[in-house]
Amino acid sequence: MVVRLRKKVKIIPDLSLNLSSKGTTIKVKIDNNGNVEYLNPNDGKPLPEKVIANIKKNNKEALISTFKQACKNYNDGLDLLDKLHLDVSPPSDIRVYNKKEYPELPPKKEQLKNQSFLSKIFPFIEKKRLNINEAIESEYNDKLNYWAQKKVEFDKNEIDKEYKINKLLASGNEEVINSELMELLSNIPFPKETNINFEINENNLILDIDLPEIEDIPNKKYTASDNSLKISIKTMSDTQRRKIYMTHIHSIIFRIIADVFSLIPTIKKITLSAYSQKPNIQNGNIENQYLLSVNIDKSAWKSINFNNIEYIDVVECFEQFDLIRNMSKTGIFKEITPFTTLIRDNNKITQEVINKFKNLDEENEVISQKVEQHDSDESFISPSIALIIGIIFLPYIFSWFTLKKGYSKTSKIISFTWMFLSILLRYSSD
Repeated sequence: MVVRLRKKVKIIPDLSLNLSSKGTTIKVKIDNNGNVEYLNPNDGKPLPEKVIANIKKNNKEALISTFKQACKNYNDGLDLLDKLHLDVSPPSDIRVYNKKEYPELPPKKEQLKNQSFLSKIFPFIEKKRLNINEAIESEYNDKLNYWAQKKVEFDKNEIDKEYKINKLLASGNEEVINSELMELLSNIPFPKETNINFEINENNLILDIDLPEIEDIPNKKYTASDNSLKISIKTMSDTQRRKIYMTHIHSIIFRIIADVFSLIPTIKKITLSAYSQKPNIQNGNIENQYLLSVNIDKSAWKSINFNNIEYIDVVECFEQFDLIRNMSKTGIFKEITPFTTLIRDNNKITQEVINKFKNLDEENEVISQKVEQHDSDESFISPSIALIIGIIFLPYIFSWFTLKKGYSKTSKIISFTWMFLSILLRYSSD
C-alpha cells in the first residue's frame, strides 16, 4: 500500500501587526532572504514610502520585537528538525481506547420576557412579548437540536473508534491496521511530499520511506538587530547542513518505528528501508538510492529507556539493531542494498513486463506448433464399401454415419451433398 503525504517546513510567515494606538493594522512580510515589505492588509499591495517611514519612526520598538519573534520562530523550526522523536511513547503490547465525552455543553436558554403591567392592559404589547418569547423558544430549540445531533454523531464515532481499537485492532484486523498506519504516518511532520510504501506480513511490517533530500533542509539562520529594523542571515556550512540532515532523517525513522510499536500492538517486527531520490551520474535519470535499512524486533526496541529519550543520540541508537548503513561522521551517505524493498526501479519493471510478453509469445508459438503437429499427424477413417453402398442407395440414413469422429471433411460434404440431391430428384420426379 502506498501513502502519499504532504508536509512542509514553514519559512518566516507573513505577520499582521497592530502598530498604533488607534489600532491601525499593517501586514509585514519577511521573505527567506530577510527582506522586509510593509503591505496593506486589505489588498496586499506595498504601502507608500511616506507611510512606511512614519510607521518605522513611531513603532520602531514594536517592529524590532516582532522581527525578533519571527526569527526565533523560524530558527526554532529549524532546530526542531532533529527532535521529532522526543515526544514518542514506549512500545506497548496492548492499546486501550476510552470513549471521550462530548466536549461542548448544551446551549443555554435565554430568559423569557415576563408579562408586565402594560402588557396586561394593552393587547398589542402582550402580543409583541409573546412573539419575542416564541422567537427565543424557537432559536433555543434549533440550537438544542443541532447540539444534540452533533453529540449523537460524536458519541457514535467514539463507540466506533473504541470498538475498532479495542476489538478489531487487538485481533489483528488488516483493514483497521492499514487505517491506523495511514493516520499515524500522516501525523509525522515530513518536510516535503513523501511517499511511504508498507506491507503487512502476519505480525511483520515492511516499510519503504522516501526520505527528504538535503536540499529540503533550510540552510539559513535569521537574526534580528537590537537597534535597527534589519534582519541578518547566516548561511550554514555544507557540513553543518549535512549533520542536521543526518540527524533529521534518523529522527524521522525513530519516530515512525516508535509510533508503530506504541499504537499498533500486533506488530512484532519492523523492517524499514529509507531511500533518497538522486540523479544517476551516468545517465541523469532519477533513481531510488537506499541510504539505510534496519530490522528491529519489538522485544529489542523495549530495551530503550524512553524516560531518558532526550539523552539518546538518535543516530548512534540504531547501531544496536540489525542495521545496514554506509555513512560518514559528517553525514555523507553512500548507497546500500537494503534487507528488502517494496520499491522497484521503473526501468526494471518495464523490462520485466517485456520479458513476460516475450515468454508469453514463446509459449503461444510452442502451443501453435504442437497443434499444427497434432493436425498433421492425425489420420482420417476412410468410409467402408458397405457404408458407401448404404450412402448411395439410402443416403437419408447412412450419410449421418460420416458425422462420427474420424471421417474427413470431404467425406461428410460428399455424403450430405448426395443426400440432398437424392431428395431433390425424388420430389422433382413426383
